Amino acid sequence: MARVSTFLRFGNIIALVVTLVINGLAGTTLLNGRTTAQVSDTYLTLITPAWYVFGIWGIIYFFLFASLSTKLYIAKKRNSTKDKSVYYSFLVAF
Repeated sequence: MARVSTFLRFGNIIALVVTLVINGLAGTTLLNGRTTAQVSDTYLTLITPAWYVFGIWGIIYFFLFASLSTKLYIAKKRNSTKDKSVYYSFLVAF
């Protein structure tokens, strides 16, 4: 049981880090030599939001980090495997 719990904890942390790194790289020219803004400007549509709307992602990432940190802390404090569904749901969403 401890092995599965450790795998799930580290798996969730790695999934969060990979998500942040890939999304951070997407904002630079390191992926395909173009930023997401350049790709968006290439394909003009009527539904593309203004640049400042994307600032919500900072808030989303903050709460994602806070949620995962809280879940990991509570699971460690309880020292139980009852909360595995929470770990699996985050990994599946990744």
